[in-house]
Amino acid sequence: MRSGLFVIGAICALAGAAQGGLFFESEPNSTPPQADDLGSFSIGDTEIVLGEIEDGGGDDVPGDVDWYSLTLTEDTVLLAAVFCNDSDADGTMQLLSGDGSTIIAFDDDEGIGLMPSFQVPLSAGFYYIGISGYPDGVLNTVLNGFDDFNQAAFGHGEEFAYKLLIGLNVPTTGTTGALALAGMIALRRRR
Repeated sequence: MRSGLFVIGAICALAGAAQGGLFFESEPNSTPPQADDLGSFSIGDTEIVLGEIEDGGGDDVPGDVDWYSLTLTEDTVLLAAVFCNDSDADGTMQLLSGDGSTIIAFDDDEGIGLMPSFQVPLSAGFYYIGISGYPDGVLNTVLNGFDDFNQAAFGHGEEFAYKLLIGLNVPTTGTTGALALAGMIALRRRR
């Protein structure tokens, strides 16, 4: 149920966005200090990021991790979801504070299929969002491209192209608000 509400919220965020953009991942962006900078965001802004995750290709080789940085200009709710056309793809996503090491949120399958999503209230400030392949990050480690169950030997084995949707504070007025409310009522009645 939670993922259904999130998807409705993410769609409404895009539909009612005051500002939106499209960003293409660039390498290297495998660590927070190398993160692609998405810029500053205010309430109502959205961004769609197109990226690709590669597997490690062998023992002792980490799989790909894509890190993005963003600055929130005001307190808000951050909505983030990863979408992928490959139904077998299994991604993970992390949100870090500006220090690049404090994990604020992590998910590996709350989105559509085995893709991650989360909704997190945040204060104004600087943050990092990382995308990787499962099982990277499941043991509460910062995403590093390794299989968390045997980090010393194996990189994660996932390969997929993705779209990362970032939206701030779903609008609650006008048509978009009515659609969000109708969706929540419909989902609540199913319980």
